[in-house]
Amino acid sequence: MYVKEKGRITNKEYRGMFDITDRMALIDLSDICAKNIFERIGKTGRNIEYVLSRNKLEKPEIDKNN
Repeated sequence: MYVKEKGRITNKEYRGMFDITDRMALIDLSDICAKNIFERIGKTGRNIEYVLSRNKLEKPEIDKNN
């Protein structure tokens, strides 16, 4: 995962990875933050970065035997 390796991601980097508009990247990143996967660092504009959430919810283990 890019953020795990780099420690952060910006809207611009996210747009470049997925070839999407600024607005769509903002929607995606906001949704990821709402799910407690990323935390938003910064207030506005180019200074905003997204990092892995320290309060990230643990994924439940999937029982592959069922």
